[in-house]
Amino acid sequence: MVTEKAFPENETVISTAASASGAPAWTTDVIDERTIIDARTQLETDIPLNYADQAHNWTAGVGDITLALKREIFSSLRTGSMLSLQGGFLLPTGDSKRGFGAGTTQFEPFAAFDQLFKENTFLQTQLGADLPLDASRAPRSMYWRVAVGQAMAPDHMLDGCFSPMVEFLAVRDFTSGRVPTGIFCPRCKSP
Repeated sequence: MVTEKAFPENETVISTAASASGAPAWTTDVIDERTIIDARTQLETDIPLNYADQAHNWTAGVGDITLALKREIFSSLRTGSMLSLQGGFLLPTGDSKRGFGAGTTQFEPFAAFDQLFKENTFLQTQLGADLPLDASRAPRSMYWRVAVGQAMAPDHMLDGCFSPMVEFLAVRDFTSGRVPTGIFCPRCKSP
């Protein structure tokens, strides 16, 4: 799942994405999300660990690390709605020569809106941008993500939950005439 939830939380997520074309490669992100100050504010740290077959030689390295702050702006239990804003910085800690980083600092703002419907159906939406300081190294882009799911559980949601979801993703570079191709790692923007 790529779409971020609107609500601040305390969790550690380990997520792996593999290259669907070209040389074999994969990225494992270790993401730590912790509420700070109050329950409406979250600090997120994302450390990508990259592995790639480069000219038949496997290499590994840390990618560009993300530090972000999320703040709940609005929520209503009555309507089942929540809106939050997040601003993050992707720091150029990865080796861009090996394809493990963009080679420039990037600002990553987004808005997330979640809606819970009757019978535990939910919608998560996210609209954001990737804004590198040096656009010659990484493209400026906007993205839209949406996930629709259904929470299901035995015992009326008292003992665990299973939530199948369908996710739709769209991204568009600001560079004139350039459309991204292939499957991209959501954090490092590389195929």
